[in-house]
Amino acid sequence: MLNLTLVVGAWAGSAFTVLHAFTGGDDGGTPGGLIADAAGNFYGWTFYGGKYGNGTVYKLTRDSGGGWTQRVIYAFKGGEDGSRPSDVILDGKGNLIGGTWKGGTHKNMPGAIFKLTPSAGGRWKKTTLYSFELGGKPVGPGDLLLDQAGNLYGTAAGGGVDEGGSIFKLTPTPRGNWKETIVYIFPTTSPEGCGPGELIMDRKGNLFGTTDDRGRFGGGSVFELTPAPGRWKLKVLAYGDNTGGFFPVGLTFDRSGNLYGAANLGGTGFGAGTVFKLTPSSGGTWTESVLYNFQDGRDGGYPGSGPVFDDASNLVGSTGAGGGGSCFAPCGVLYRLTRMAGGGWKESVLHEFIDFAGGIQPESSPILDRSGNVYGTTWFGGQGNCFSGSGCGVIYKLTPSPD
Repeated sequence: MLNLTLVVGAWAGSAFTVLHAFTGGDDGGTPGGLIADAAGNFYGWTFYGGKYGNGTVYKLTRDSGGGWTQRVIYAFKGGEDGSRPSDVILDGKGNLIGGTWKGGTHKNMPGAIFKLTPSAGGRWKKTTLYSFELGGKPVGPGDLLLDQAGNLYGTAAGGGVDEGGSIFKLTPTPRGNWKETIVYIFPTTSPEGCGPGELIMDRKGNLFGTTDDRGRFGGGSVFELTPAPGRWKLKVLAYGDNTGGFFPVGLTFDRSGNLYGAANLGGTGFGAGTVFKLTPSSGGTWTESVLYNFQDGRDGGYPGSGPVFDDASNLVGSTGAGGGGSCFAPCGVLYRLTRMAGGGWKESVLHEFIDFAGGIQPESSPILDRSGNVYGTTWFGGQGNCFSGSGCGVIYKLTPSPD
């Protein structure tokens, strides 16, 4: 696969804006990724901070003056109420559903699933949908996914036979509670990988995801889970290795059913990760091709999340390192991969995170609006003192101009 690189200091004529810089106080600190509702509001969560220091869920809205206002809609109290949120998603009724690594009503409080329901006066009501328990079951919920029938799927960092992680399904019952089904358990001794990450679902109800540990070559895997009577069948589509990249993250489909993602390490460049594509065949196998090898220079390196498609079928993503910044470590970039007429892909750097004030180390996938603006968060930088003076993260917006 031919890889050509065009690196610029920033997307020509673009405007980068910090919409909110977290302080680590009541507003939260160290944000996860963003989601958007139909009205253009954004929602997210912070791992730390908040009134009780256990993390928050917040809403970001545009104000009448053209700026943006961040408001915490829930601060976790710790204990049974939960702490350290791990994800938040929107259901079809405007409710927020999320998970916490700690909390719930069972012994040792190994995590819970919660719902936030909007009510009059801009308030939100929190209810606990499900409390996890020890004993070989999933604990420490991570990324979540809702199907069209209202079932909730998620990954768990712990639990299972030997703490290799698992995937669970929660089904709502007529009584208003939720029934848990264990979809799959990843043993640490299995070559299929362990430590499952973010899930996506195709139109047939099959689940696709990644693992960030073990696997045949020690670099994780990309897998498919197909529902079958009484169980789910797992098939490994690709193993993480030095050529395609170790530790895959962040899968997304194109319109033809091909899978795209990023790998955090490896590749034939500096070993700073890759962007890859998996193409299905009629025989049920998948062929991997590398679209880009990061060099850990001005082009970026070590992506912690996968890219997303824009309206022109370009891939837009972020890396947690690389760029021209002078932080305690390279600060990261926003990049775009554009398909070329000859079949290769060209990388362009849209933005370099160059200092603490503008945020550093974006770890979550960006999201794009209909105008092509890019929104996202950074784990560090901005204000506050969340990690020995490294800042508490920001929410950013990148407004493009024609190339």
